[in-house]
Amino acid sequence: MPIVSELILSLMLTASLSAGAPLSAPPGLAVSLPAITAQAQQLHTPLMILHAGGVTPEGVTGSNSLEALEHSYENGFRLLELDFSADEDVVCIAENDACGVDAIQVLLGCSVGKGNLLFHLRGKQAFSFYNRKTGKAVRLVLRPTPAEYQTKEERFRYLQDAAPAALFDVKPAVLALPERARLFQSHPCDGCGEVTAEHLLRLENGKKLCLDCFRAYNRFDV
Repeated sequence: MPIVSELILSLMLTASLSAGAPLSAPPGLAVSLPAITAQAQQLHTPLMILHAGGVTPEGVTGSNSLEALEHSYENGFRLLELDFSADEDVVCIAENDACGVDAIQVLLGCSVGKGNLLFHLRGKQAFSFYNRKTGKAVRLVLRPTPAEYQTKEERFRYLQDAAPAALFDVKPAVLALPERARLFQSHPCDGCGEVTAEHLLRLENGKKLCLDCFRAYNRFDV
């Protein structure tokens, strides 16, 4: 698995990505971007989707690496496919709900519905990533933009041009890896009648109530 920080930065800030049918050599086979371009021209293909990030400068395919992404992008390719977590192997805990979370969903396959995108909202541009298979984890924290970049355009240009290592602090993850998503039975709420997952039902006077119908008893919250 590539270094998560570099992968996220590359995809958040530099590349236009689109998933689709792969069209490239088998993983590990040395090829060149000119050869791929020639192949596309022979097939009269106006747009080609490069598999696994494209090709590294050494001609290696199937790497899913920042090196391949940058090399392919610099050579004019804009449709770059990446292999990402199909299940819950890669987990992200985001400390904000800003647009960077959208990039993580596209790039790593993390999503709320799949159970591997969670939120620990603290208003920080910080993201913790976990690999369930290897047990490795990392927390990335965006550094402040230097004061000399005043306008929105200047700040955007800085984020595009800066080296990945200059943008994020790489720290150990401090939050525990969450358990895998569980499936729960659902029951109609005895108040509104709407079907509700049982772990979000409350019992009040013998009735099963959703959180909207349940009257919280908080007399001691003083």
